Amino acid sequence: MSRPNRGAYAVTKEAIILNKLHGKHKTALPTPRKIRRGCSKELYRTIKRLGVYIPEDLLKEGEALYYKKVIANLLWIGENSSNRKLLADWWDKEVGPELAGLWGLDTEALCKAFRAAFGG
Repeated sequence: MSRPNRGAYAVTKEAIILNKLHGKHKTALPTPRKIRRGCSKELYRTIKRLGVYIPEDLLKEGEALYYKKVIANLLWIGENSSNRKLLADWWDKEVGPELAGLWGLDTEALCKAFRAAFGG
């Protein structure tokens, strides 16, 4: 008796089980460096859309605030990383008002600019 030729692309039950256990299509959480750079880029794009000048010290303070908020909610953000609208809604509630107060900007305008820059 010979074994049937399954071919190169045959899917076995073992492969399906391993993929489910190890989460083949799940992305890993980003490193702190990636988070810091991402926060900086997102705020840069937001400020650029607003067309205002933010002093360097306030900009660094805002980036630190945003970074801390992201780290505090990293698991939730990682789970919803593909839903930009939900992430932008989170930013509007958690980060936007504090940044607007820090930078002396209108909260609604800041949140609208962030949403346009972020794509949510």
